[in-house]
Amino acid sequence: MSWNSFFMHDLRRGLFRKRALVPAAQFFLLHFSFWLWARKLTEELTLGDFLFHLFSGVPALQKLNGESFHIPAIWMQIFACSLYLHLSYPISDLTKEGEQFLVRSGSRINWFLSKCGWCLCGSLFYYASAFISAWGMTLAIGGKVTLYCSPYLVMIKSELPMRQTVTAWDSVQALIILPLLTVTAVNFLQMVLSFWLRPVYGFLICVTVLTGAVLYPSPFLLGNGAMLLRSGLFFSEGGSAFHAEIAAMLVILLCVPAGALRFRKYDIIPLSGGMTL
Repeated sequence: MSWNSFFMHDLRRGLFRKRALVPAAQFFLLHFSFWLWARKLTEELTLGDFLFHLFSGVPALQKLNGESFHIPAIWMQIFACSLYLHLSYPISDLTKEGEQFLVRSGSRINWFLSKCGWCLCGSLFYYASAFISAWGMTLAIGGKVTLYCSPYLVMIKSELPMRQTVTAWDSVQALIILPLLTVTAVNFLQMVLSFWLRPVYGFLICVTVLTGAVLYPSPFLLGNGAMLLRSGLFFSEGGSAFHAEIAAMLVILLCVPAGALRFRKYDIIPLSGGMTL
């Protein structure tokens, strides 16, 4: 059985499900609540404002100017929801039709690489839900479809002025590339961990990594690159976007061979009676 057969099976059973509507509903509610708050502060919102709201996070601890520190609830919710939606499918597929595919094909590598394709497509779909819902909300309220962020709204969230020279490429990196890379990297990490541990433990480890990123503003720690209030693309004292991109891509690239090597020796017999989270 070819990789394409595995991949189409994974898209059908693992991506196009009823839960696929969850991201769209989540992001619509987040965008709507942001609009209710922001319309009192500015006359015209942009697509960039909606995306900035999702991935703003919190400033680094040393830049809080004595204010109390708080966990960025919306930012954590977005990543935790993505992890939850990608939590169980790879392992659960070994207890159903996917197990029959695997036995008939005899190719564990094709099975695992197909799951990597599923994880990548799921991450793309998840971010696309955020972007498309923000785009639709911008059109609905008569805003500007541009990645430009309103400096006044950014300053309210950060209490720091934006850089004067934020280019279009800076906005693409900050609002599209880095959040997408981070979502993909944590999903890949969780998927690979599920072949060593129970899926729920992989979920908890990834949430712990993201919490660590909130506390420690290193661009090499997954999560910081997608926290825009710490981004050097928007603020002169922010972290390196390049380093954050490299860190996320390294996690993805290392997860593929690590997971493939692990799955070659993975015992699927205990799962034949059902999956345990």
